[in-house]
Amino acid sequence: IGELLKMGGFVNIVQNTLSEYPIVPAEIIASNKPDIIFTGSISGLTKEQSQNYYKKEFDLIFGDIFTQNIEFIILPKDIFVRAGPRIIEAAEYLTKLNTDTNKK
Repeated sequence: IGELLKMGGFVNIVQNTLSEYPIVPAEIIASNKPDIIFTGSISGLTKEQSQNYYKKEFDLIFGDIFTQNIEFIILPKDIFVRAGPRIIEAAEYLTKLNTDTNKK
């Protein structure tokens, strides 16, 4: 996924991890001050409910002043978790997302 983020024009703040699904320490997130956090949806919740859940959790850890400018983007599992031949679609998705995000 790190390479896909790069191809899409994003910076991966956990690019030096060996884990496929890393647990990122709060200090790394805080020191990098991300604009966007990519994550997956939570089973049983809608995309919006998942985004709200992550926002609340980050607010508890960092405070709402830190998280007020962070956008939580839920990535579609079908092209990111088991991308396989859909890897091109995933790269195109991120490129379009980057273009749309920069228009805001």
